[in-house]
Amino acid sequence: VERLVATNLLPADRVTAYRQDARKASRGLLEHLQLERVIREEDIVRTKAAVLHVPYIDVFGRIVRGEILNLIAQEVAENYQMVAFSQVGNEVSVAMVDPTDFKALEAIEFIARKNRLQIRYSMVSDSGLKYILRQYESLSAEVEEALKSAESEAVQFTAEHPTGEEHGVEEVIRRAPVS
Repeated sequence: VERLVATNLLPADRVTAYRQDARKASRGLLEHLQLERVIREEDIVRTKAAVLHVPYIDVFGRIVRGEILNLIAQEVAENYQMVAFSQVGNEVSVAMVDPTDFKALEAIEFIARKNRLQIRYSMVSDSGLKYILRQYESLSAEVEEALKSAESEAVQFTAEHPTGEEHGVEEVIRRAPVS
């Protein structure tokens, strides 16, 4: 809260009133400030990241390539609230809602060891995480569409090139070299 006041995101003379309002609503102060639109979610997360000495990342508008997104399985990403969003060589950038979540850190370190990757951590807002998580769904839809297309091409090819037993045998005999 002090950092929000110091960066002029929160008026110092209103902090006490906001604390009381948050208590009445049975919410934490930061949650209350965000829900009441006193401070934007991205500003709160940016401030938290600065306090934790973790880079903040704004992922809105960013499209993540499927092979990078799939470095962390969708179920793992949702469970631990983290996504891979960039890769340069063997260094992968991972955005986390809570970079102090030790279970999430263990999970990503396991993935990193398994794939011989180095991880670069950033902090992301809940909304930013959800934005990237939706890309898993579009990726699944693209894969499904590609499979349907491949299946339809296979059916068409089979129809155009019948492989009946008698036709196949005749074709083999016809093409066989004469000895």
